[in-house]
Amino acid sequence: MGVLTVGRPLTWEESLEKLKYVREHGVKQFIAHYKKHQAVAKEVFFYGDEIEYGLFRLDREARKPYLSLRGAEVRELLDDREVEERFGAAEAGKCTWHPEYGAWMVESTPAEPYSGFTADLRRVETNMRARRARLLAALREDEVAPTIVVFPLLGVGDSAGLPASEFFGPAANSSMIPDAVINPHPRFGTLTRNIRSRRGSNVDIQIPLYKPTDEERRGSLREAALDEEAEEEEEQEGDGGGGVVVKEAQDQQGEETKEEEQSGTAPPPEEARDGPAHGSPPPEEMIKMDAMAFGMGCCCLQVTFQCRDVEESRHVYDQMVVLAPIVLALTAATPILAGKLSDYDVRWKVIEASVDDRTPAERGELTTPEHDKTTAQLAGGGKRRIATSRYTGVSSYLCPHKQRCDLHCAARHYNDVEVETDEETEAALRAAGCDELLARHVAHLFIRDPLVMFKGMVEELDDATHTDHFENIQSTNWNSVRWKPPPSPNPHNIGWRVELRTMEVQLTDFENAAFTVFSVLVLRVLLSFDLNIYVPMSKVHENMETAHARDAATADAAFWWRSHLAYPKKSTDCVAHQHGKDTCSVHSDHDRVEKMSILEILTGKKGYYPGLVPLVLAYLQHIGCDPETERIVRSYLDLIVKRASGELITAAKWMRGFVEEHVDYEGDAVVAPSVAYDLLQACHDVGVGRLYVPDLLGVEPIAPVVKENAYNVQLKHVRLGDDKDQTIQAILERYTARARLLERKAQLTKELAAKKDEVKDLENELQHIFLELEPMNSNNTHPRSSSGTHSPALSQKGSDHGGSGTHLNGSHSAPVLHSLLVPVDTATTKSSTHGSQSDLRTLAVGHPAGGGHANHRGSSAGSSSSASAAVAGPPGHHHHHAARTIPSH
Repeated sequence: MGVLTVGRPLTWEESLEKLKYVREHGVKQFIAHYKKHQAVAKEVFFYGDEIEYGLFRLDREARKPYLSLRGAEVRELLDDREVEERFGAAEAGKCTWHPEYGAWMVESTPAEPYSGFTADLRRVETNMRARRARLLAALREDEVAPTIVVFPLLGVGDSAGLPASEFFGPAANSSMIPDAVINPHPRFGTLTRNIRSRRGSNVDIQIPLYKPTDEERRGSLREAALDEEAEEEEEQEGDGGGGVVVKEAQDQQGEETKEEEQSGTAPPPEEARDGPAHGSPPPEEMIKMDAMAFGMGCCCLQVTFQCRDVEESRHVYDQMVVLAPIVLALTAATPILAGKLSDYDVRWKVIEASVDDRTPAERGELTTPEHDKTTAQLAGGGKRRIATSRYTGVSSYLCPHKQRCDLHCAARHYNDVEVETDEETEAALRAAGCDELLARHVAHLFIRDPLVMFKGMVEELDDATHTDHFENIQSTNWNSVRWKPPPSPNPHNIGWRVELRTMEVQLTDFENAAFTVFSVLVLRVLLSFDLNIYVPMSKVHENMETAHARDAATADAAFWWRSHLAYPKKSTDCVAHQHGKDTCSVHSDHDRVEKMSILEILTGKKGYYPGLVPLVLAYLQHIGCDPETERIVRSYLDLIVKRASGELITAAKWMRGFVEEHVDYEGDAVVAPSVAYDLLQACHDVGVGRLYVPDLLGVEPIAPVVKENAYNVQLKHVRLGDDKDQTIQAILERYTARARLLERKAQLTKELAAKKDEVKDLENELQHIFLELEPMNSNNTHPRSSSGTHSPALSQKGSDHGGSGTHLNGSHSAPVLHSLLVPVDTATTKSSTHGSQSDLRTLAVGHPAGGGHANHRGSSAGSSSSASAAVAGPPGHHHHHAARTIPSH
């Protein structure tokens, strides 16, 4: 979210007569701005991320969660602390905080962009962890701020903690959400109201309700039966009754399935999952929502890249358009909407519908002449047929430059989707010298009307120096990728940028950093190796639909992808050609696209497509990446590849499983307040490293994030009061006492060591006597001491007291003596054991030995050096790895 305008926003009725002016002058502003900055070039690559957070209040007694509408208050606290931080040394932890649509939301970015050096790839996670720690420091005791996409009970009852009288407010007019949940800045309420006004009604959001497949139902029943079997076996001490339960449950399920098949109600296997490709469910099977907050209240992860020049920015824009659906599926984290389980895994269609301001005629519905008169001042008279909402995927590629793309392919081959444009805008752009693709791109933006105008900032602006009218329309076209000219004014000398907008926010900073770094490195690979991932735009749209399906990242879902990132050389790349035959069908078409799983897109397919991850690793090797950065990047790539393979799961799958396995879930897709409460607490605990879920993150835990490490501590001058002499004396006495204790500790440690040596001598003497008394035989050939007074501890098996196979002073007698002398620190023992296991696991998954992340991911900020891990399965976790609760230290 950018800088917000201060002033009085115009009502929709006041805005109507100014819509045409803003549209016309927005085009003039773009033309002037484009000509002014067309030659701007930046040699250094920069990038940055945006993470959005939700603030929630947990009622511990009632076990019910609420929105915490303190976003503005928390942001003010955070801004004040950042001012104090400016005096500290430059470091990765500095950040900025921004407002968001919801009154319960805040957004964070790094204070300075990351540069194009490998060391900055390591800064990403460190900075994200610092932001989380600082946000924790601003929360109250009953608040949490997990990085989840949407509040699971948004729009359910009093989830905002406000009475029913607050509903049907003037902005949202919602029966589900009060206006108080909207950010109090006037822009947001005006935006909400004007979308409704232009549309002529409340927004209409409908998402399919979750319907488990037959196989999922059978699996759930089988797991329930097995759980019941285990309980009965425990109660009956293994009398076998549980086996009958399993068989009866399976038989009952089989009979139900058979009856469904005979009656024709059972869906065929390929239609078992209702997704985007299988049509719309009946109305009673939809989750219905009626306000903008359901969409704009979703949190996401966005990454912005500053490019070398305008030509490179247009090329990067096109490549990110193709990548956008893939990372959307990989980051899926939205299985719950308005208190119900959704049959989608991602948020995108919710936001599309939440800001859909199209009139009935623009949506293709029949209208009356009287209604058409009311829309005459709108863009296109409010009657032009528009296929999509303002929030949607990209409609056309943008790059025509031969040094970056093939002009013929990009302009005529891959842009195979009809694009609505404003004819007058397109003509003006062409007349001003803009090429065909750029004119089409901007003219497509201007089929929309401006939504928020401020008094005194319409006709008063100079088109030669301001871009407010252009940005008014540009910033409310929320596409999957956004092409961003330099800002105006531009005090920081910012260049041409591209923003990747589809990724869903992840539960941990490790995951958010992984996808940020992955997108950066894929971009560098495409630019450095001059590769091309274009597919026809219609296939990109199909990929966006596919990304909504449950488990799209790991299931059988296939995405359209390019077979060749560079033109293949027939003599070397085609096996058929090497054997004197005609080139095979794969290599005969240089522009060939095919369906691949995301795992194939990442790791390669057969011998002709190398995969994005091997290309990234090759790129790092080519540039001579330092070992520490490469190790961290490999851990990020491991996460992403394992998620695509199904070895790890998405947050959406984990959350859905959490709900289904919760004791309070009744199997009706409804998420009860107690379930949402436990889920939010678990998500928060995962994010701060307190709860470790191997199914989500793999074998390495996340290093804890604690608020105590949020800020630098200044070595400031301490000013004491009038009783400073007494204060100093008290401090000195306290530390004098501490010094005496330390001295006594050292003395006792020395005496204890001497006693241990004495005990060791006694043990050796006892062992010597034992050997003298024990007769020699063929199975017991202990050597005697030549002096008759000393014998080393033995390691052979066979003694009556050493049958465990350990040294005698490691067998039953010695540990008893040792434990009497030295108390065992159980926490230290667990920590040491855990650390050893983590090291082995790290090596097992291919990470190089050594480095600062041997025991925990992200241990460089906001963490303790060790963590004891107690196995504890949280409510709702039913996968093959147990979740572990990691206590904070």
